[in-house]
Amino acid sequence: MPVVPIIDVTKCDGCGDCVDACHAHAVELVNGKAVVVRPGDCDYCTDCESLCPKGAISCPLEIVVLGKSV
Repeated sequence: MPVVPIIDVTKCDGCGDCVDACHAHAVELVNGKAVVVRPGDCDYCTDCESLCPKGAISCPLEIVVLGKSV
């Protein structure tokens, strides 16, 4: 199973910032809440986490590439 951001739908207000930020088009609003609808397309860039104004998205894993954190 792909590693994807965790979205707390109780915190999500459906603003859509994460949808706009997702260059992989893996996140969409479903019934007014953010959902990773295409987990296989998510490249875990973590842009959605940093842009969420409600702190509803977390990317708890640290990706290390060639000895440096991403």
